[in-house]
Amino acid sequence: MSRRTRKGPRGEPRAEAPDPGAAAAEPRAAADARSVAPKEPPAAAERLAAAEASSSSGQTDAGSPLVRSWPHALLREATVVLFLLAALTVLAVAFPASLGAPADPQRPDNPEKAPWYFVGLQEAASYSTTAGAVVYPAALALCLVLAPLCGGPRPRRLVVVGLALGGLAVTAAAIAAQVRGALGGPLLNPVGVVVGAAAAAAAASGVRLRSPRAAVTAALVVLAAAYLVFVLVGALGRGPGWQFFWPGQPWPEVAY
Repeated sequence: MSRRTRKGPRGEPRAEAPDPGAAAAEPRAAADARSVAPKEPPAAAERLAAAEASSSSGQTDAGSPLVRSWPHALLREATVVLFLLAALTVLAVAFPASLGAPADPQRPDNPEKAPWYFVGLQEAASYSTTAGAVVYPAALALCLVLAPLCGGPRPRRLVVVGLALGGLAVTAAAIAAQVRGALGGPLLNPVGVVVGAAAAAAAASGVRLRSPRAAVTAALVVLAAAYLVFVLVGALGRGPGWQFFWPGQPWPEVAY
């Protein structure tokens, strides 16, 4: 605290009372100095800076949140790829795929089915060309593209399992109704029911969690579950003329 002095009658200095204005200004100046002084980085920023430094220098720490992609990630990915390639090679040699008899234009196969990974789209297109061959694949592809790009919280695992089971049940029920003749038309068919169920699940999850990621995940789970049902029905349940037959039910003879 500053003090002012002045000389007395005989020339000796005499202390004077402290100035209240100066006393009040000093704490304000100290507070301003503290506010201007740079703040110390928080602990999280310090750990992140240390992790980046150790990562750039090639050193890793057990508690570090960052590691170098080479060699830690790329070697693991390469190992998995080579292991899967070796396993598929062994399976291909041990169990060769039968190509069947040469194609005969006079006696084509009935039904002519796509490979198992495309027979689901063939089954969906059999209900409606527009809904099964355009709308459904486009919706599935759009969800696959948006899934890693959207932010927000994800639905819980139990909710995802419920959505998958619900998608399986809704698709199976819609196909059963189609076989019995209760459904039919360009929109009122199993594919239209599945797309509507996926849209409803996306809206409910997105509004509840206020998350685009939750909405896309819900729609993707329902559409993927429906595709699994389409694959099973197309591969196991479709006979001559693309008619539905229960597994084990004999197929009629095809006349050429």
